[in-house]
This record gives sequence, C-alpha cells and structure tokens, in this order.
Amino acid sequence: MQRRKWLLPIGIVLCAIGIAGLLLAADEITFDASIEVNKDALELERNPGAQLIDMTGDAISDIVQSFGIVETNAITVAAGVSTYGVGWFRNVTTNANYYVEVGYSPDAGTNFYPFLRLMGSEYTPVHLSPNAILYATAGVGTCNLRTIIVED
Repeated sequence: MQRRKWLLPIGIVLCAIGIAGLLLAADEITFDASIEVNKDALELERNPGAQLIDMTGDAISDIVQSFGIVETNAITVAAGVSTYGVGWFRNVTTNANYYVEVGYSPDAGTNFYPFLRLMGSEYTPVHLSPNAILYATAGVGTCNLRTIIVED
C-alpha cells in the first residue's frame, strides 16, 4: 500500500500539464484591423482590438500570383490547406491606380462576383468561409496579389 501513494500526486501533475497544454494551444491566430475617417465634418474611429482565433489545422498558404485585366482566374492555394480560416490579401503592385478584385465565381470564372477591391499596396485580413472558392481579376493593368490563407 505504501508504494501507491505517489500515483495520486503524479496523476494530478499530469492532469495539470495536460490542461496547461490545451490552454497554450488556443488563440494561435491573431489579426487586428481598425478604421479612422476624418474629412470635413465626417469623423469616425473604430478600433475593436485584436481578434484571437484557434487554429485547429497545421497548414499555411502564402502565394503571390499575377492577375491580368482580360480574364478571371482562381486564386491558387497551397495543397496542404484543406479548410480555410483567416485570409490576408494584399495587392503588392505599387501603382496606386492599379486594382485587383477578389470574389466568387460559381462557374470557373465565367460569372464573377467581386466582394473586395484592393488598390495598389492595399491589404486586408478576413475570416473566410471554410470552403470558399476564390477568384480574382485586375483592373487597369496587371497586378500581383499576395494571398495568405491559414487553416482554421
């Protein structure tokens, strides 16, 4: 009987380590966005702070892709990313007049429904629908779009 006294304390320690491990595994993704508008009598400022999101997957796609003005093409995502989580889009083209539009196409680009326009050097984080089918096209001139998608 005396030899088993150590089992309970070790069990409690292992349980505590397991709980701590679960706590450390949360909120692996952080993104932050704010908006401030000051024009004449218009004033608006919103800064809700950082968003913390759990990452259950283990893959990231970080690809720069060129889009022209003639056709709409699918946004390339690395093969290991199966469930979309946080997306980060940036038009890495420095010409302020060149824009790229990101959107949805139910028929491989024939009909394109943009929901996002990024002028040269603009970027934005978004939390994507897990199975989004993303397309993009450029306006005015060819643009390079950096797309980062992190599994959720």
